[in-house]
Parts: sequence; C-alpha cells; structure tokens
Amino acid sequence: LLVIGAGPAGIAAALAARRAGLRTRWIEKETSIGGAVRSYPRGKVVMTAPVELPLYGRVHLRRTTKPALIELWNDVLGQVGIAPELGIAVTSVVPDGDHLVARTTAGDIRARRVLLATGRRGRPRRLGVEGEELPHVEHHLADPTEHAGQRIVVVGGGDVAVEAALALAEHDPGSLVLCHRGARFDRAKPENQARLAAAERAGALEVVCEAQVERFAPTGARIVAPGGARDLGADRVFVLIGSDLPTELLASSGVRVQTHFGDREVRA
Repeated sequence: LLVIGAGPAGIAAALAARRAGLRTRWIEKETSIGGAVRSYPRGKVVMTAPVELPLYGRVHLRRTTKPALIELWNDVLGQVGIAPELGIAVTSVVPDGDHLVARTTAGDIRARRVLLATGRRGRPRRLGVEGEELPHVEHHLADPTEHAGQRIVVVGGGDVAVEAALALAEHDPGSLVLCHRGARFDRAKPENQARLAAAERAGALEVVCEAQVERFAPTGARIVAPGGARDLGADRVFVLIGSDLPTELLASSGVRVQTHFGDREVRA
C-alpha cells in the first residue's frame, strides 16, 4: 500500500495500515506532517471531535490549538514507531499490470494499492480582478502579529475569512475592514458569527456586506457596495474566499473529474 499525504487522514490511514499488517510506504510532499492544519494561522483555535486512532486509542480533544494538535500527532507516531517520507511529491499514478506506479520526485513507487489522503486544500481561489497580482494582495494568513499597525482589508465570508479578520483586529482594533459579497455570514459557524457581531459592535473592525471588489491598487482596494463605490486604503489585503479542489493529480492519472458549482460544471 502507498499512502499519499500526512495530514489527519493520512496519519489515520498509516496507523490503520500498520494495525492491519500491510506493507506500506507513506509519503508527504511537504517537509512536516499536519496537512492543512500546519498552514493555520498562529493562535487559531482548532475544533475537533473525539476520535479513535488505530494503535493509540481514544482522543478526546474538542477545542485545541495547532501546535498542540501537531504535537499530539507526533507523539502518536513516535509511540507506534512510524513516520512518513517527507518532501516527496507525486505527479501521477498510472497502471502497470496488476500494480500501480506512482511517479514521484524521488522516483517511481510500485504498489498494489494507492490511497490518496491529499485533502481538500488546493489552489487559493482568486477574484480575477485588476491588481490581484500586486505584492500587498495575499491569499493566506500565517501570523496575524506580523501585521500589527497596518491597515488591513479582508475579503471573504466563510470561517477562514472571519477568523482571520478577528485575529488581525485583536492586534490593531479599528483599522480593519471585512468585505463580504453576501448579505449575511451564513457560511461561517454560529460561534464565529457571534464573535464577529460582538467585535463589530465594539468597533474593533468594520464589516461591509454585499460588497464586490472592483480592483486593487498599490494603496488598497476599490469596492462597490450598496452605498456606492468606495476606495479602501490598505497596507495589506487578504483574499480568503476558499480553494479549488486539488484534482490535478486525479486528472493526470486519467481519472475523469466533474465538479459542480451551482449550475456551472467544470470537467477535467
């Protein structure tokens, strides 16, 4: 068995394979385990549910932090005595008789079965408007403390955007604007909606709903909202509107993929 990916799903798969006595290779393209969790902003609260990890037992964490969760996974793998081969990326998986061959940056790997545990995190979605390639426009937030004292605009309406805006506003209240194209933040968790409403009432940030970004400029962003066009001055803009599913590996391996967004169909 070849397991590809060392996020939560890949870790659980590798543990289950060891418990089943399978001959297994386990690879991860990054240089550390954790998958999407590793990229969470510093200080982000991670919500989990109780889970039974093979060969380890019951884990009861419900509300924790990124470092604590990754430390737990490292402890589990250390106790069991397994670890992924890091820094190996897969470009395609092709059939070869009764086996499969994974083409990787470390050479070909033959396996009877391949388990893709690559997660849903793909390329960040883009707005596709003028100026999005400017250096102050980013699609990922690593450490909110790095941006203290800056004027910030956050674009998005899901949990990632809301949590990023709240974390940034903690370090510099009153200098952040959160722009959302919808009328409500109904894609965010109820807890995040309540925190956002409280922060807005306290003046920690400004929320602009039904807002479309028209373009970006070196000094900020121009939006169109119900009140008309408005120029927002910003030292940094974070466009956090989700990611496109990482289907390239499937497509390169000859797997037909259909992804539906409303009434729009995208085929690979």
